Amino acid sequence: MWKKQGISKTIAALAVVLVVLAAGLIGTIYYYGVAPPSPTTIITTQPPVTSVFTSVVTSGGTTLTSVMTTTKPPTTIVTTAPPTTTKPTVATPDFVKNNIFISERASTFRDLDPQVSYYAEDYSMLQNVYDKIVWFNGTKAAEVVPWLAQTFTMIDAANYDVVLRKGIKFQDGTPFNATAIYFTLNRLLVMDGTDSTGVHGSQAAWIVQQWLDTSLSSALSGADQAYDKAWVDKVLAQNFVEVVDNYHVKLHLKTPTALFPLLLAGEWAGIVSPTFVINHDYPQAWKEANPILSYFYHQAGNGTTYLDISKDGSKAGTGPYYIESVDPATYNIVMKARDDYWGGPKWMFGNNDVKPTFKEVRYLYVESPQTRILDLLAGKATSAGVPNANIFSVAERDPWLKEGRFVPLSPTIVIYGPDTGFNTRHMAFAYNVTDATGKLLPFQPQCDVRFRQACAYCINMTTISIDVLNRLGIVAPNCVPPGTAPEGSFNPAVNQQKLFPYNPTKAKDLLLDMQKNPLTKFTYANGTPIPDGVIDNSFGGDKPKRTVTFLTTPGNSRDTAIVTQIVSELTRIITANNLNIEIAINMIPWGQHYRAAAKHQLTFWPAGWVADYNWVLNWLMPHYPSGGTWSLWNNLNIKTLNDLYDEAVKADAAGDIKRLLEINDQMNSIANEQVYYLWSVTDVIYAVRSSFLRGYFYNPNFPAYDYWAIERYAPP
Repeated sequence: MWKKQGISKTIAALAVVLVVLAAGLIGTIYYYGVAPPSPTTIITTQPPVTSVFTSVVTSGGTTLTSVMTTTKPPTTIVTTAPPTTTKPTVATPDFVKNNIFISERASTFRDLDPQVSYYAEDYSMLQNVYDKIVWFNGTKAAEVVPWLAQTFTMIDAANYDVVLRKGIKFQDGTPFNATAIYFTLNRLLVMDGTDSTGVHGSQAAWIVQQWLDTSLSSALSGADQAYDKAWVDKVLAQNFVEVVDNYHVKLHLKTPTALFPLLLAGEWAGIVSPTFVINHDYPQAWKEANPILSYFYHQAGNGTTYLDISKDGSKAGTGPYYIESVDPATYNIVMKARDDYWGGPKWMFGNNDVKPTFKEVRYLYVESPQTRILDLLAGKATSAGVPNANIFSVAERDPWLKEGRFVPLSPTIVIYGPDTGFNTRHMAFAYNVTDATGKLLPFQPQCDVRFRQACAYCINMTTISIDVLNRLGIVAPNCVPPGTAPEGSFNPAVNQQKLFPYNPTKAKDLLLDMQKNPLTKFTYANGTPIPDGVIDNSFGGDKPKRTVTFLTTPGNSRDTAIVTQIVSELTRIITANNLNIEIAINMIPWGQHYRAAAKHQLTFWPAGWVADYNWVLNWLMPHYPSGGTWSLWNNLNIKTLNDLYDEAVKADAAGDIKRLLEINDQMNSIANEQVYYLWSVTDVIYAVRSSFLRGYFYNPNFPAYDYWAIERYAPP
């Protein structure tokens, strides 16, 4: 199977600046912002600040690296806080009195292992449990700062020097040190992006692997990996993590990139305790002379870990919260605050230690949106997932529709947003779909482009956006959302909705042509022919009834509306023309449906992509070449798309932006016409929280997620 990931040299031209700050730097962001009842003069003295700024810029094919050290003298800032206006009295909820954060979610978790998970819902929890070497600088999406690192210095774009903080302990009491960095980052590589169902290359490892030896990556090389001792030895021989001493490491890349610091801020780089992980995954390793190497030999190409579920809790991180318990039946999670959290970098929060104030966080899967909303309004939940279709249950209609601003209906809540995010939602068609035993389904109409196009003619995404999503979703013309770099990547002229406007008559003509001239030849994902008779796409007349199943997720108004409208139109056509096809609708909770998709058990199912980093290849890769996450799960292997992506990678590496954008348009045009995916919307981002909550902030890299350690309760 062809698999290749883009290695972007052009992306170094982005304004990516790593800010490395010495201890004692004081900054301010968004935190502890409750206004006093009357004007108050605040005098703040900031001590001298020493900062090191390292930047890399590419110009004319030449990479320039600059390192600047500056010292800012003591400053005094005088500010006057205005008085607050009088607000209605709101009864104090029990969760405030008990100091418990209750989050009612519309989706379930999938994997709670940071080196396995590649799912945004998981990340909203993991960022509170597992610290990273560096993390995003508050609300700034393109700037990272040292976190577990004391200093993080770019020697050049292929080599990074990291001095670690001392005195930090994991939640299990073991010390954080250079061994943990070596273990975690190499664990990511040797597991090779394998998910918990056993699919190799579908998870986040490629984000780091693309800058190393890509021949050792199943997602990037086009070759199956042996996952034997010799393969592990080759992975480790890359010397990606060089341990200098207990609190000093160096990171070495094969391909230089100034983007690398941003990638280390992702949840896939959450640092784990070697002791906790080995104890729970492979305790036999302790009997060997080199337990870590023994663990790597055991875990190579294996995404099934204890941390995936963390059923009896997890104390594998250095973060402010640890996982107390997980109920796999209800998907509910309980997390407890650490009394001994090391405090984070003080400068980020007004020279205050990060000390979690919520003694407990309850992460609850609540299927019904109505229940979530009622609980939020009634003071039974701190936060709740409010679908676009239900926004007017919590917000006034006219201010949003006429002015684009949220006005809460109740003083018990606040609504943050609207914000933009790099996301595109879609409905995916999969090929060579199997049942639970792995046997190919006998009827697979989605393999026929005429069926996919018929589905496209049966839906009006603009109507969905306005009538169902209340203008909280922008209709997506293709897979690339607005704002994607480089400029011109988002091209609304390459528009699937215009190619297939709502037209049931054309859908009927396509289905009738399918009946008259059924598709008879099929291939496996690797291109070899499927034997005749295994799949029979004939239907109607004297043929037995055929069945195909579409999937949506409970409480998901967007995808349920899309599926319902398509199925309704198709069923009307099928009935009127005696085509003898039954289209069923199935529901699996969002998050859990990814497990079935990874096993190729879903025919038509909802998904979406949120950018790992802002560059067009991060959109093309998961959707189009056969090694991409969605392509892999959908058994999509189209030579034309593979070849075009290969060319896009070369154009990007050569800095040929014009050609890169041309290929981007070509790939989107082909995918639109063939309807490999049915694009729906780019979501508008907002968050609904209790009016007692303080400290919420927005960063496009983790939209609408709470960093609980800096949040607290205060009267509205």
